[in-house]
Amino acid sequence: KYTNLVACPSATILVHSGTSVSITLVGKARTLEGSAANRARAEALRKMHLANNPSSAVFISGEDIAIIEVAVESARICDSSDRVQYWTA
Repeated sequence: KYTNLVACPSATILVHSGTSVSITLVGKARTLEGSAANRARAEALRKMHLANNPSSAVFISGEDIAIIEVAVESARICDSSDRVQYWTA
């Protein structure tokens, strides 16, 4: 997955809240590595993610775990009545 994101940074993420709403987010993904600023941002996001999900530490911290940031460009929001709204950045 990491190799694919680096080669083709287009990303689509589906988020849903049970049965009432689903949101498809479309954007560009980038790994936060390399520069000191990117590494600092990655560590700040990692700490925030870990604070909100302490039982998932094995997926958040450790060797060969990248922090990937997605810049959302557009979204499609659909409710349970199939009403669709579109959003763009």
